[in-house]
Amino acid sequence: MRGNIPNDIGNLSSLMVLDMGYNQLSGSIPTSVGRLGNLQGLDLNDNKLQGYIPYQLCQLDNLAQLMLNGNQFSGSIPSCLGNIAALRIPSLQGEIPTGGPFQNFSAQSFVSNTALCGPARLHVPPCKTSTQKPNYLKYLIPGIISAILLVAGAWILIQQRLPCYLNFFGEDFHAYNF
Repeated sequence: MRGNIPNDIGNLSSLMVLDMGYNQLSGSIPTSVGRLGNLQGLDLNDNKLQGYIPYQLCQLDNLAQLMLNGNQFSGSIPSCLGNIAALRIPSLQGEIPTGGPFQNFSAQSFVSNTALCGPARLHVPPCKTSTQKPNYLKYLIPGIISAILLVAGAWILIQQRLPCYLNFFGEDFHAYNF
């Protein structure tokens, strides 16, 4: 399947499992999925979805399986997902929330989630912090070295050509002062 997930998906109030993983869905997850009160499984893995993971997913109290990995979501995983007591099999990407059932998950729960980051006890990579200062030196030093080499090369070239210009006038050239 291709295209956006329709907003009308929220009208399927009896829906228990929505499996649209491994397609080419694009756009964002509609907020209307929060109205799927009976939903126990949501699989949107490996699509081209983007935007934020809607916090309306937190209204799905029966949700036990949430598969959102392999998309291009921005922002963080809503921490309110930790309030869904039924959630047992999350497949997400981004920083692992620390509250709710997430605090009771073992490292084994996240083995297949290669795009997750979080605390070391869960055996996932640490999350990158935005407080790190950019390393300008890796750009500045090569630029300075290049400029020095360019000036030195130009100076050597001028020094080599200067005697040629002087010989052009020959030895008979004399400067006269008046």
